[in-house]
Amino acid sequence: MEIVDKMLSRKLLLISGKGGVGKSFFASCLASYAAKHGKRVLLVEHTLRSQISPLFGIDNVEHTETVYNDAIFGINLDAKECFREYVVDYLGMNHLYNKIFGRKVMRSFLEAIPGLNELMVLGRLIRGVSGGKKVGQEIDLVVFDAPASGHFYKLLTTPDAVINSGLVGPLVREIEKIRSFLFDKELCSYLLVSVPEELVRSETLEFINKISTSVPIFLEAVIVNRALRQQDHQSECFSRELRNIYQEKSELGSYIIKIMEKRRLEQLRFMEDLEVVGLEQRTMCIPDFGIVMEPLSKQFHSQIWDEAYIDGR
Repeated sequence: MEIVDKMLSRKLLLISGKGGVGKSFFASCLASYAAKHGKRVLLVEHTLRSQISPLFGIDNVEHTETVYNDAIFGINLDAKECFREYVVDYLGMNHLYNKIFGRKVMRSFLEAIPGLNELMVLGRLIRGVSGGKKVGQEIDLVVFDAPASGHFYKLLTTPDAVINSGLVGPLVREIEKIRSFLFDKELCSYLLVSVPEELVRSETLEFINKISTSVPIFLEAVIVNRALRQQDHQSECFSRELRNIYQEKSELGSYIIKIMEKRRLEQLRFMEDLEVVGLEQRTMCIPDFGIVMEPLSKQFHSQIWDEAYIDGR
């Protein structure tokens, strides 16, 4: 798909959305697709416990780059470790870190600086594009399973808040580099994962408007997860096969058909709303696969992309 080829031309993809819509699941599938097409991928999280590593058959990943397979590496970023790496590895000031920043009172002071943790995570993401200590080779693409939309907005607005605060020095210059990278659409973009349910749909549209009017980051695509399959989405009364299954019009059958028709109307309305804001050709639908087993098989990753479709009306 052309839309996916454009995604893979970036260096950093940020994936967000309301909690529970499947952004971690989509991030892993996108990383697998990129690896299948020759990319070396760093798949990044920033959570208390890894949500992605079980999808690759690994119980938990922490702040150490871990091999998921030949072309995919994972890490769960810790903000404190990101700061240590910035001072020790990037600035080369190991002695300064041990003498000053390693002290408990200084760590407490640093934790009180608004937005510092977010900035350290953003900086580590961008440095990850050029490879990591354990990977040892250049990374083609960093896929970040970013925080849910509210925290994600804070993450994106932190660089400007610090730059405009009046601070000076090397940290501010580093933040300016981070900002420049994030808002260069040839290098970085974000994807917003949603589902075709009324409440989530309205929050997704509100978030798109909020970001577009306040943060100059490029929205690569809207991913509609748990969508109807394309033939059901397009059909006026669903596929004939579905109707035949419940042709006896049992109480359960009638209820299921009613639910399915409600889902179809909600999805159509979502697509129409996205068309109004010019995103109809940048909306990818991922069909509902129901319950899936961990770890995800390579065949399942392929099936995701075989059945995904753009808009489809």
